Amino acid sequence: MISKEKGRVGCLIFTNTEKLSRILQGSNCCLQDILCAAETIINYCSRIRVLDVIINMLQIRFSRTSFKLLYDVEKFFLDVSHDPLDEIHDRIQLIIEFCTRDINVEKLKVQAHMISDFFKSVITTKQMKIKQITKMSTICEVLKSVDIGKQMFPEYYKLMKLYLIIPVTTATAERTFNALN
Repeated sequence: MISKEKGRVGCLIFTNTEKLSRILQGSNCCLQDILCAAETIINYCSRIRVLDVIINMLQIRFSRTSFKLLYDVEKFFLDVSHDPLDEIHDRIQLIIEFCTRDINVEKLKVQAHMISDFFKSVITTKQMKIKQITKMSTICEVLKSVDIGKQMFPEYYKLMKLYLIIPVTTATAERTFNALN
């Protein structure tokens, strides 16, 4: 898709460049035609610069380490919701990096081993039409359907809240900072 878009923009630029070239080489060229053709090329080039800046800013924005951590935490949630992990140590290390002072890691380890059975029980009891948990929204839906889940798994619930809040707070802080500039 992007290569097609680049091809179209390139075609537009080269078409207009060719038009300017023909006007300049013509025997009866007038200044107004030359300026109009040159202005068209300048407009296309400025759009490309703006698009290039936007693309670079988006790449910077979405390649930050916080998104890698969020991805790893999401993977932890999804993996734990299917089956308790035998090798939970690696996943817990990522969570320690994510929120050291907010979560009691030892309690989270214990809760992580029990949460899949809890989810299966809630899905069966509430007759939810969920075959497998594949999204964070499904985990939230199951947790919200039973009030006792928040009390039984407080560290898991805290981690879930942090996971859901951090992207919003990061974006808000960035918008505020950008408004100051």
